[in-house]
Amino acid sequence: MTREEVVRFYAIYDCRKKKRDHDPDLDTWPWSNPDGIDQKLNDHGLKHGVLAAYRIWRQVKFDFADLLECAVVNHIFPGESQTLSRLV
Repeated sequence: MTREEVVRFYAIYDCRKKKRDHDPDLDTWPWSNPDGIDQKLNDHGLKHGVLAAYRIWRQVKFDFADLLECAVVNHIFPGESQTLSRLV
């Protein structure tokens, strides 16, 4: 997926989720300029700082075993493993 596809999907999703009254008018965003995209995300109260940095996003498939290796937060078990398998 291209950066534009990912950012458009996210912006539309998050605006709907937050029931925003304004339209971010994505057709006017500077899609070839990561800093400009990041500024637009910030201007519209959307998460900024990461999405605009990547040109191409690749979809991957995670299975249950992969998810069990993921961490949630770093303070559930101080000084111990933070993986989901620890919580299960």
